[in-house]
Amino acid sequence: MPTNTLHAGRFAMLVAACIPLLLWHPSKAAVDIGLYPTAVPDSFELRVATDGEDLTAILGNLVVTVRWDASAGGTITGQDVRSDCGAYAFYPNGSGVVIQGSYAYYTFLILSIRPLEDECPITNTLEPIGGFRIQGLSGCRRVELVNDPLVTVTNSSYFISVGGANETGNVLTGPLTSGSCPPCVPPVLGPAIARELYYNGPIELFAFATGTDVAQLWSRTPNYQVYSYSLQDTVPPIPIAQTTVYFAVWNHCGMDGVTVPIERVTETCSGPPFIESVNSQWGFACSTLDLHAMVTPNGICTYQWTGPVEITASTPSVTLVDGIPGTYGFIAVNDCGSDTFMIEVSLDTTGCIPPVIDSLSYTPAFCAGEPVILTAHSSSTGACLYYDWGGPEAILVPDGAPTSTVTGVQSSGPYWLILSNSCGTDSATVLLESLDPCTPPVIDSLSSNAPFCAGEALVLTAHTSSADACPIYDWGGPGLVNYPDGAPECTVFSATSLGPYQLILSNACGSDTAQLMITAPYPCISPLIDTLTANSTILCSGDTLRLMVEHQGYPLCTDVVWTLPGGGTVQTEGTTLVRSPFEVGTYSVTVYNACGISTRTISIATTSTIATNKNVCTGDTPAPLSPFVPPGGSWSLNGQPVDSIFDPATGIPGTYFYHLDTTSTCAYLSVNILLWPTLRAGVGDSIVVCTTDPPLDLFTVLTGDPDPGGTWRYGFIGGLLDGIFYPGSLPATTYRYSHLICSDTTAYVHITAEVASSWYPDTDGDGLGDASEVVMGCLQPDGFVTDSTDQCPNTPGTIGSPCDDGLSYTHNDSIDGTCTCVGELMTGLTSPDRGSASLRIWPNPVGAGEHTLRLVGLRGARNEVVIFDGLGAVVALFPAISSDPTGSATLHLPNALAAGVYSVDVRSPGDRQRAKLIVGAP
Repeated sequence: MPTNTLHAGRFAMLVAACIPLLLWHPSKAAVDIGLYPTAVPDSFELRVATDGEDLTAILGNLVVTVRWDASAGGTITGQDVRSDCGAYAFYPNGSGVVIQGSYAYYTFLILSIRPLEDECPITNTLEPIGGFRIQGLSGCRRVELVNDPLVTVTNSSYFISVGGANETGNVLTGPLTSGSCPPCVPPVLGPAIARELYYNGPIELFAFATGTDVAQLWSRTPNYQVYSYSLQDTVPPIPIAQTTVYFAVWNHCGMDGVTVPIERVTETCSGPPFIESVNSQWGFACSTLDLHAMVTPNGICTYQWTGPVEITASTPSVTLVDGIPGTYGFIAVNDCGSDTFMIEVSLDTTGCIPPVIDSLSYTPAFCAGEPVILTAHSSSTGACLYYDWGGPEAILVPDGAPTSTVTGVQSSGPYWLILSNSCGTDSATVLLESLDPCTPPVIDSLSSNAPFCAGEALVLTAHTSSADACPIYDWGGPGLVNYPDGAPECTVFSATSLGPYQLILSNACGSDTAQLMITAPYPCISPLIDTLTANSTILCSGDTLRLMVEHQGYPLCTDVVWTLPGGGTVQTEGTTLVRSPFEVGTYSVTVYNACGISTRTISIATTSTIATNKNVCTGDTPAPLSPFVPPGGSWSLNGQPVDSIFDPATGIPGTYFYHLDTTSTCAYLSVNILLWPTLRAGVGDSIVVCTTDPPLDLFTVLTGDPDPGGTWRYGFIGGLLDGIFYPGSLPATTYRYSHLICSDTTAYVHITAEVASSWYPDTDGDGLGDASEVVMGCLQPDGFVTDSTDQCPNTPGTIGSPCDDGLSYTHNDSIDGTCTCVGELMTGLTSPDRGSASLRIWPNPVGAGEHTLRLVGLRGARNEVVIFDGLGAVVALFPAISSDPTGSATLHLPNALAAGVYSVDVRSPGDRQRAKLIVGAP
């Protein structure tokens, strides 16, 4: 396959200095490539291998293109591309993802100046040289490396050079398919036609193809110049020397192509005819109709008129003696096409008014033999207005317009006009008058263009202040030779005498005479060219070109004409041509006068300075400004010569120029030396952080007096970091700190992140935490636990937990819904008497609709009565006062209790009584 120039063209400046090291290594084996998936979704590796001998030469460049279905979406950025084996420069495509038809394409470039096998042992084994991830893919995923017609014609198919030799092998893998993908039907070509629409005209392309998601293109050849990506299209003219075009189709499961001959049109036309305009004009009294078409034929044309009357004429102009109002058409046809123009012709006699001539005027005053312009002033209206001019005897006065020019006037008149239309006529006359008073003319002076160049004409000029009409100029010369008369300026061709030259100026009232002697003409010398030079024959882009010619001709009588490389010409007043910008090629100068002609040529070339930058550290050893320059040149800085070795200890930063040709206006190479101090990266450390810790400035972790301003990176592909580590969002990994330029080393900070836990307060020390408050952290705070089930934060235990209420007559004590320790009575409906009386409730059981209860056996005067339901929830709470010696009190319930078993708890200072209450059905 031909050498791929995509990589070389883009990076020629970068590798130019390295070429002497890369070439002349013998080719040993072809390199195959394949695409393989990784464990990361939509992530792939490029692997290369050779089954030949070891390739120990330099890996020059590698180009490969990946394709997938455009319907799946997906993007690739610089962050998605990585290099693997050998860490070769793995360049992402500057054009990004390119969508063409049903497919998305992305091209990768690898550039290197290091040996291949030393870094990547690929002999008889597949070695990953780089990888990438396609972000945002969905649906059907069919990803593959391709050499389809599109990448072939755009010069982005698989190519690899090693040691300057083409070592391109095969693409080993097909589509990597995942997701739900429909079956693929290979493309099948149908008819394909390319034909010229007219001679040297556009090319119409037509093709047909079947298959699944077929993509197609038309190109000049299978490897060069795309014309169209459509099945049907019309493209600009293709040079007549090219006889074929190429049509190709492809999809995931196949491709096909065919060479299509171009059907040409014979040379009878250069394009379809073009009708610029069509106009009409009614003749005198609307008796005839003139039709006229302005047409560009672009070849051999035939014409046809159409209209409300029969028209047999086949020319662009026609006069119809029986023309009537209506729609008329004009058609022009040649072998390249046709054009049609329609015009509406009308005759409006509505409200017609007979014409009226307001006045006639003329200019200038009457002088025998001089032309006079007659002008009609009319306010007439109506259709078919016609001007009929006349004058005395047989004088011709043109008709048909408001103005008429009468030439060679010999009579003062009278002159007349008959103005007519379809409604009537009017007439008027005018008599020409001569200018009064008449005074004899006076010649103020005579002048000439002498001295003049040999072969040029002598020009005599009369200067007069006379304002008289009808002057007569009578010019003459030596030997009574007559020269052209009638004007203030007289041109004498091939004048050889110095004079005297004479003018007689006269009119009807008198005359004046003047004579003039002239100076001798300039000498006539053949303009032989002595030298043609340039300020430089090799110029830099943007320079000004100055060409200078020296010749032997007399300067004022010699013309200098320059012919440019593109064919254009420039005539200069002097002998110098200045061009900015200038054209590259051969310039020709022609110098000529009446005595001869001379021509000479000079070639001008262009060049440009190869501009580079070079970073030098203050601690570096002396080194050449550039090790890869052609011999024979010299270095300079600020216009002064310098040595080719730059010593950081004594050298001056700046732009150094290397000149090869002393006649060139610019240098062959420029090297901008940037001198940087050696910067310390410091010493890293291993640290442990919690995911809830505040952001950490990684620079504070470094020791060893590091210099600020460096760059932090992490991860395999070198993600950038601003130096601040956010424990909750950034990965816990090893972060690298170094300076982009002149870094003494790289410092490594390894971060281990512990996941924070949730901690809840344990106020009552029962080992259970309160879920209403939470603290996140990696270390356990004092008084906090990981449990969050404590529903009674201030009571040891939680609802339902066993407890001891301190009463001997209860059992099964547990914490109720109010976080109170409550037990069940051992005797059922009453509680044991601590002293003399026991608590009793009447009535008990009680009906569900009852609102009044009586308590007997209260031991305290002031009591608090709490009624709990079977789930431990408080359903009533109110005070009860007993002043009865029996300890009785009446309770009035605000709401009737529902059927069920309730616990009645009576609390008084230093005492507590409890009884069961049974509420029956209503």
